[in-house]
Amino acid sequence: MKAALSIGGLLLSSALITSTIRSQVVISEIGFDANDQWIEIYNPTQKAVTLTGWSLYQATLTKNKPQNYWFGFPKGTQIDAGGFLRVHWLAPIKASTKTDIYTGNTVFHFLFGLFAEKLDTAKGALALLNTQDNTKMNTAASFKDWVSWGTSGFKRETLAVVNNLWIKNSFAPVPSGTPLPSLAYDYSTFGKPHSGKEWFLDGTPTPGKGNTGGAFVKTYGSSCNNGLSSVANLTAVGIPANGAKGFSVGIDRTLSPQEFALFFVGAKPGTGATKIFGCSYWLDPLSPVILGLLPKIGGQARFAMDANAIANFSGIHAYMIMAVVIPGTSKAGLTNGLEIQFGK
Repeated sequence: MKAALSIGGLLLSSALITSTIRSQVVISEIGFDANDQWIEIYNPTQKAVTLTGWSLYQATLTKNKPQNYWFGFPKGTQIDAGGFLRVHWLAPIKASTKTDIYTGNTVFHFLFGLFAEKLDTAKGALALLNTQDNTKMNTAASFKDWVSWGTSGFKRETLAVVNNLWIKNSFAPVPSGTPLPSLAYDYSTFGKPHSGKEWFLDGTPTPGKGNTGGAFVKTYGSSCNNGLSSVANLTAVGIPANGAKGFSVGIDRTLSPQEFALFFVGAKPGTGATKIFGCSYWLDPLSPVILGLLPKIGGQARFAMDANAIANFSGIHAYMIMAVVIPGTSKAGLTNGLEIQFGK
C-alpha cells in the first residue's frame, strides 16, 4: 500500500521513496501475554556482561500482597556484546540457553521466599539490581535500570530516581488490545536519566531483536554555506521505528525572517560532485526527487511525524537534504544528507 505525507501542502509519496550508550545492561522490552510473559534485557556495550549475582526486581501495588519480589539470575548467566536475554516470567523451569532463561513458577524459585506476581498490564514496575544480598536492596547504587508503567510511586522507585536512572513521577504507557502489544524501549534515547517517554507500545513484538524494526537514520555528506550568516545542518530527532511516539527532521538552527527552507527527497544518494548554489548536492542528480517549501514556525524549519504517520511509512527507505535560501539574493546553502529507513 502506498503511503503519503502532506508537508506544507505538498504530497510526499512512497511510490518515489523506496549519545553515549548506557554503561550497563537495560530492560528493553516486556511481553504481557498471559500464556507467555517475558522480560527482555539488552546489553548495548561492546563487551559481554555477566549477571551472576544480579537480580530482577518486580514491584506491584496489589493489595494484601508483599508488592516486592526478586528473581536471582543463575550463576553463569551472561549476555554477549550487543546481545539479548529473555527472562520467561513465572514459566516452568526449562534448560537455559544464551538467549532464554526460565524463572520457574514456585516460591522456591524466587529470593527471600516471597514468590512473584504475574505482570499486570494496568500498572507495575521492574528493575535490574547488581546484587542478590537482602542488605543491599535499599541501596540506590544497587539499582542499574528501572521502568514503571501505568502509574508511579512504587516501592524503591525513589532509589532509581536517586541513582539518576528514572525521572520522578514518570511512567510508560499501558498495553491494551488484542493481541496485546509489548512495551518496548526506544534505543535512540540511551542516556541518564530516562523516563516513560522513551517507552512505546509495539504491536509487533521482537524478542531477541532490536525494537526499531530495522529503523535507522544516518548522516552523510557535509553542509555548505554560500553567503548565509551561518551553516545550516539537517538533523533528526528520535528514530522512525514502528510504534515510536514521534520523529522529526529539520534545520538545526533558527532561520532569520528572510531565510526560507526547501526540502529535497529522493530514492538514491549522491556523491556531492553535482553543485547547486556552489554547494555539493547529496542526492543522485539522475533520479527523480520531490521538493517543496517547508513552512517555518517561530523560525524553526522542521517537520514532525506522529506514530500513525510513521506506521504509514513502514519499510520505506529514503534520502533527504534541505536548502536554505534568501529569495532575491545569491545567498543560499545546502545541508548534509540524511539516509532514513522506516521500521517494519
